Amino acid sequence: MTRAYSRLVVEELARLPLTTPEALWAELLGMRIGQARDEGWTLGSPTAVRRAYRIAKGLGLGVDVRHHRGDRRVSYHLHWEGAAIRKMEATNVSLRQAGAFLRGGFLSRGYMQNPERGLRLEFWTNLDHVQTLLRMLRAVRVRAGSVPHHGRLTVYINGQEAIIHLLAAMGGHQALLHLESIRAMRSMRNQVNRLVNSETANLARTVESGLEQAQILTDLSQGARYQQLSEPMQALVRLRIAHPEWSLRELGAALNPPLTKSAVNHRMRRLLQMARSGQRP
Repeated sequence: MTRAYSRLVVEELARLPLTTPEALWAELLGMRIGQARDEGWTLGSPTAVRRAYRIAKGLGLGVDVRHHRGDRRVSYHLHWEGAAIRKMEATNVSLRQAGAFLRGGFLSRGYMQNPERGLRLEFWTNLDHVQTLLRMLRAVRVRAGSVPHHGRLTVYINGQEAIIHLLAAMGGHQALLHLESIRAMRSMRNQVNRLVNSETANLARTVESGLEQAQILTDLSQGARYQQLSEPMQALVRLRIAHPEWSLRELGAALNPPLTKSAVNHRMRRLLQMARSGQRP
């Protein structure tokens, strides 16, 4: 599960069509982040390897792909024929191609956490390429941090807006739409929770108030003043004592004839004032 979401993003990026030579060079050099100088590149994803191979062929570069099966996973080694790729430096990539460079970097050394668990996207690189990577991220208006990790550097991006900008720049539009969908669902869920919490609080206040009123009116009903009340007022006393959990609107609907919430509230205030002051009705 830890890599499952990243694989989906990688597969989407790898399906994008090949475009201009400038963009292809930028993406290919983006795959170089984290690689040692003048050595064959090592990629852990067959999807990324196929993308690199297609780009190489599109640029007329010769490349030999070999694989090595370890104890837990298979790694793929790209050995370049000729010196063209070795002479190309990531620092020469135009900022206009920042999106393509970052796409290559993600295909080679990227990870995105499942947005339903939290928002975090990472690149794993080394000191040789970290400044170029950060410069490309700034070019697409994305702020990033970096921390040492197992002898390398992890460049990380947190926050929804930053990750949305980055996905759009890299061409990960399906992942972006999924992220937006999660944001909409989370916003709706938060709104529902707020409404439920508000309604629960209102209900608690209604019940608390009703219990207090029922207690006061119970004392009133046991005295001589109760007999001096009109029948409609006695009916309201009996109904409140029997149903302390009801709202004023529910009390009004149960009376005969029915009363509005405002009318019930007015009569209830009179009854409570009378009960507390000991005055005659």
